[in-house]
Amino acid sequence: MSNNNLTYPVKYAVLELIDEFNTTFGFIASKCYVIEDVTRYLPDGSNREYHKVVFPYTNIVDYKQKIYYDYQTQDIGHRNIPEYDLCGNICNAYITTKVFDNYDDAYIYAVVNNQQLIENLIFKLPWSHPNYEKEKEEINLKFSLDMTTCEKFEELILKQTKDMKLASEKECPADSEVFDTHKKLIRILINKRCDEIKK
Repeated sequence: MSNNNLTYPVKYAVLELIDEFNTTFGFIASKCYVIEDVTRYLPDGSNREYHKVVFPYTNIVDYKQKIYYDYQTQDIGHRNIPEYDLCGNICNAYITTKVFDNYDDAYIYAVVNNQQLIENLIFKLPWSHPNYEKEKEEINLKFSLDMTTCEKFEELILKQTKDMKLASEKECPADSEVFDTHKKLIRILINKRCDEIKK
């Protein structure tokens, strides 16, 4: 079945990128196929919702290797589509607690997760470390470079998933200049909206 014939609902979600060391490299906003929405009811009467989704592109390790040799590469690998085993169970889904109807909210939630990631990395650095400030600076520098890679990967995914249409969506611009302007405007809104999205 071609990608254009897939009829799964399409939403935005935050993808956790895992590097070659099996650690979190960063978080990005991406379209995804929604496979299943689940509501779990708890003994205290509350409930928890989660979603099984399939992200079209996830291989940051392969992409990092490609841009090492060609920084301008547009190759982000093959597109993932939902796959099932012989029993009809989805094989390649991610579980997420949040899906979004627009790119802006997904992007802000990714920023929140990235902020928490760098805070945790610095928190793990002992205050008693003899070169604390230097190590902290190196962590921040590496993180900044990693975020540049994440944003480039995210931008390419947005370009290559324009055919994945949401039922009602104002498409995020894929042109590089417009994309950069859009992200600058979104950053202005982060401080006002991240607290609400984290709830």
